Amino acid sequence: MSKSARERFVFLFHDGFDVSTRAPHYDLMLESNGVLKTWALAEDPFQRSSAGHAKQNAKKLPDHRVMYLDYEGPVSDNRGTVSRVARGELNWIEFGDKKIIAELLFEESSDPTEQRSHFLNLVELVWSQDDQWTACFLENENAGRHQAGEGDDKK
Repeated sequence: MSKSARERFVFLFHDGFDVSTRAPHYDLMLESNGVLKTWALAEDPFQRSSAGHAKQNAKKLPDHRVMYLDYEGPVSDNRGTVSRVARGELNWIEFGDKKIIAELLFEESSDPTEQRSHFLNLVELVWSQDDQWTACFLENENAGRHQAGEGDDKK
């Protein structure tokens, strides 16, 4: 099923909690029907390989409230803090139970902490098992040339 409405996305860096229970990570949040579909990423999604894309495992988390699109600060119940890395609008290209593709339209920011190398214009998420997915971040020119499940030097 394809979606066409433009919604929003955010990348948050989540840290400041007991590292014996959970490591600092990035949260990728994609707005869909009033909630944020959320994945935890262990690696910086803005680092790319020599092939022009970044691929890594992504753990599906429960849906989050849309307030996180604009929120930075402490998370309730001593679950650390979140700080925004990047945000913008998205266009859904494909939205299924086992595969999601979205075009990311980054918002320009005057905040130097949000000035990232926005090489990634597409995110492709492919389910592998249980709550595990593979996230592949691509440049538009690479769209369709790489499937998240194919070989790469990052996993």
